[in-house]
Amino acid sequence: MTAIAAVFRGRRLRLLVALVGNGLAQAALAFAAVCLVKLAFDGPSERWPEFMHESWTVVGALAALTLLRPWLRARESVLAETLAQDFVCELRLQLFDRMTSMSRRTLESRARGAVLLRFVGDIQVLRDWIGRGVASAIVAAVTLFAVLGAIALVSGAIAWLIGVVIAAVILILAAVARKMREAMQASRTQQARLAARLDDRIAAMQVIQAFQRQRAERRRLIRANERLALAMVRRARLRGWSVGVVDAGGGFATLAIVAAAAFGSVFGDLAPGTLAAGLTLVGLLSGPLAEAVQIFEYRTGALVALTKIREFLALPIVRADGDAATDLVVTEGKIEFRNVSVTGALSGLSGMVTGGSHVAISGPNGSGK
Repeated sequence: MTAIAAVFRGRRLRLLVALVGNGLAQAALAFAAVCLVKLAFDGPSERWPEFMHESWTVVGALAALTLLRPWLRARESVLAETLAQDFVCELRLQLFDRMTSMSRRTLESRARGAVLLRFVGDIQVLRDWIGRGVASAIVAAVTLFAVLGAIALVSGAIAWLIGVVIAAVILILAAVARKMREAMQASRTQQARLAARLDDRIAAMQVIQAFQRQRAERRRLIRANERLALAMVRRARLRGWSVGVVDAGGGFATLAIVAAAAFGSVFGDLAPGTLAAGLTLVGLLSGPLAEAVQIFEYRTGALVALTKIREFLALPIVRADGDAATDLVVTEGKIEFRNVSVTGALSGLSGMVTGGSHVAISGPNGSGK
């Protein structure tokens, strides 16, 4: 079986390193923003430089961080898309080379809709996983650890509470991902069947029109649409639950900070700057948590797509003659016709072709060649 091209090698490995660097830069911005918010509420200590004692300096620094973050996000998008396109272009060529090496019988044994789905649907799913899922996972993971580290510096109690909330959200999303994979497989099966049906009907359109089969084919299409719609609605339901879990996680993270402030006797009295910094960090966590839903969905779709692509690459191909191959030698055998007649074409044809000979049959059109 032909192995799928490695995702991270050569140029793509360098792009991956750049993505990690981008994530570290975003994490550094998050950490700096937390420090500045705490500074704005609690005031600078003697360790801070003299110019940081001015309010306008803190506000200006926060504004600069606010402007720099969108640039980093845009750069992340460009790096991720470049990485994804580099991989899917190579994979698409690999699929094409494999297809052109297959025998006609092998290729015709596959529905054309399913073959097209390999080149279009599966490639798109992998592009989403690498360009959005992997890239988002890298940046989100780096940012998540950095934010949790910043929270730990601000308040160990708040960091512990928020860490528990995040762990619970990730575990629930992992459980939902199993059902999401089943739903994706079902929806992809229905998509492939619908594409194959439409492809066959387009090829047989003259027959459908000649025998007035439009209504029957329309009813079949309606049933196929209904099956696909049910599968897609199930996917949407699971994704909706995932979004709800993430939203609940954000709410519980905020609740953790409120609880830490309310129960000061347990968690210790928190300064206003500490509370403001904690709420700022929860806001920064909302992005990575929201992307977690898409990351799990992209990963689930990519696993299904990779399975189908591996099956396609495992199909047998026509073997070309190697340098050590020997020529086929015909030593015996013959083809013989004895008084063969075909109404309207042949009448009493007799003849014999011996093994190893070359015979050409010539004649005008309609002569029965």
